[in-house]
Amino acid sequence: MHKKILIVTSDRQEKEKIETIFEEMMEKGGELLFVDKKEDIMPLLDKEHPQLVFLDGDLMGSDTFPEIAEMHIVWIRKKGDARMEGEDTLFKPFTAHDVVAKCRQVMDLSLWEKVNPFPM
Repeated sequence: MHKKILIVTSDRQEKEKIETIFEEMMEKGGELLFVDKKEDIMPLLDKEHPQLVFLDGDLMGSDTFPEIAEMHIVWIRKKGDARMEGEDTLFKPFTAHDVVAKCRQVMDLSLWEKVNPFPM
């Protein structure tokens, strides 16, 4: 199955870092989707149906989208930011290892077993 991951961030450096981390996964048949505005989230979710969503807490603020409650969401937050109970969180600054570990927890391991979390 073609794996899709949605990244919601307006931080250009964060986007480039994530693209580098996922480069090998994309070569193996995965797809990385980016959104940098809150209003673009729902149309893309309706069209693409990603298996995993990374949401930047800085961009999202206190906004919530009940429609995505059924999807697996990983919040990207600054260390020390308040988080909701039970929230799956990736703290900034994150490493390639952190991102790949989150993906392995959620998605089909066969796509990730040979992904090097330290490309370059």
